[in-house]
Amino acid sequence: MPGWWLVLLLVVVLVVGLWLTWTANRLDRMHHRIDVARGTLDAQLLRPSGPALRAVFAHPADVRHLRGDATVRPLVDELARDCVRVELARRFHNDVVVSARALRSRRRVRWLRLAGHAAELHAVDLDDVPPDALVAD
Repeated sequence: MPGWWLVLLLVVVLVVGLWLTWTANRLDRMHHRIDVARGTLDAQLLRPSGPALRAVFAHPADVRHLRGDATVRPLVDELARDCVRVELARRFHNDVVVSARALRSRRRVRWLRLAGHAAELHAVDLDDVPPDALVAD
């Protein structure tokens, strides 16, 4: 009879160990996704065109005039696409940061230090909303 308690205890320890390993691996994957998302956001921000353009492209008539020029239209269209890419990259990055913060705030992760020595996670806060006149077609 005492042998069953030992087997049961070993099974419980094994299950808890697997559960904690799964949690640590999940957190590690989230940190990797954050690194990839940060790299993507940085790459989008380093493109020749940037998203802080509301003052320049504030008037729809000016944008229509630029799009009327055959040599400038591809550049304006590319700028509009870049604005959308930056906004999506920032949103994706911040969504992953929120998910990772939620997982890191759980007791089992904090108490057992499953996050290791990973740095504190920060969301990117920037004004990336493109001008309405630029993205409206």
